[in-house]
Amino acid sequence: MLGGSSSSSGGWKARPPVGSGCCARLQAWFAPVNVRQVIVIAVVNILCFAIVLALMAPAATNSNGSPNVWQPTALLAPMHGELQRQQQLQQQLAPGIDTPQQPVILPAVTSAPVTAVSAAPLRDAIVGMASNVQFEFLYHFVRSARTYCPSCTILLLMPTADSSPERVTSLLRYFDVEVFNYDALLAGYTAKQRAFHPSSTRWMLLHDLLASWPASRRYNALMLTDVRDTVFQRDPFQALRIGHHSTVATAGSPAELPRLGVWFAMENAAVPIVSDGWNRGWIADCYGEEMIARVGQKGVSCSGTTLATWDEAKLYVRLMSDAIREHEACERNGIDQGVHNVILHTGALPSAHPGLSVYQESTERGLIATVQSMPTLRRNEYGFVVNDVGDTVAIVHQVDRSAHLIRQFEQQFPIIPEHERRQK
Repeated sequence: MLGGSSSSSGGWKARPPVGSGCCARLQAWFAPVNVRQVIVIAVVNILCFAIVLALMAPAATNSNGSPNVWQPTALLAPMHGELQRQQQLQQQLAPGIDTPQQPVILPAVTSAPVTAVSAAPLRDAIVGMASNVQFEFLYHFVRSARTYCPSCTILLLMPTADSSPERVTSLLRYFDVEVFNYDALLAGYTAKQRAFHPSSTRWMLLHDLLASWPASRRYNALMLTDVRDTVFQRDPFQALRIGHHSTVATAGSPAELPRLGVWFAMENAAVPIVSDGWNRGWIADCYGEEMIARVGQKGVSCSGTTLATWDEAKLYVRLMSDAIREHEACERNGIDQGVHNVILHTGALPSAHPGLSVYQESTERGLIATVQSMPTLRRNEYGFVVNDVGDTVAIVHQVDRSAHLIRQFEQQFPIIPEHERRQK
């Protein structure tokens, strides 16, 4: 046993008392060896604890003589500092998220230019049409766009019925998304044009919207994109500027990234237009077999993600809108990608704007992953989609063509049900 020994009978051995009276009785009480050692150990422990408290506690007063109260939370200062740094970083990534504002609803296009909303100089803008888009997909789009492009304008063309529900309004307000309700503008189109697939209609709407803006509302660059099936992994504009991409110019590869231009997202390089049923069909229906003979051996470009500097973007949108109106007789399930490929491969942009640079952004080595055409999908261990050289792509398009990506983004961008939002 700790602090003493026992006899064979299990009793404690006591020394005979020394002295008499009270002292003798006290001495007899402290006589067992084990009791005496236990008391000594307890006293030592108490003294050690007192010393530790004395070392941890600050002086009774500080330098100006006022009482100094010990704050135990000071021990957590390093952790608190790290939390503050994380919060500051989050605010830098998504400014204004903690203090949401009302969504900006752009006025309908009229004969007078729109002047109510103006953009700061040299901002970039992500522009898309969201018609009948499932809420979860809309959420993935706006959250990833705002996360990786915190200073960008995000502008969505939406019918009023789609943007009005409180859940959608709350989402758009939280992530600072501008909305243009195009109902009145669409009402001015012909019955046939109103019946177009949204992928075709959007180019006419976008052209008319941009044409209505005053010269004071301009951007450095635009990304014209699908909404339902697009997720961002990096700032696409910054990726272009710092050269983290691989492009092939229509008229030879440049040594450096140009200041102005249009970037077309290419699909699987191994499949030319003539071998792709949908793209061949769109072009043949609208332009005839002569155009297939002209561009059929060229690569397929996806019309769902295109980037361009401001004036070049406006020119591209005008060419798309004019061609769709001109070929409305061949409309079927959206003809915009057929038109888009003809504009690219016939040199329509440089013809309309001599000196304009046109680039084909490779899905194998570039910053845009167009999933449907990819024979395989590559992700790194952290879940980022990467290209064939291992670079993280900025834009993942057609995510709904991969069950793995759908499942990943549902986990990455969760929607917390009401009953769980106050659970600890």
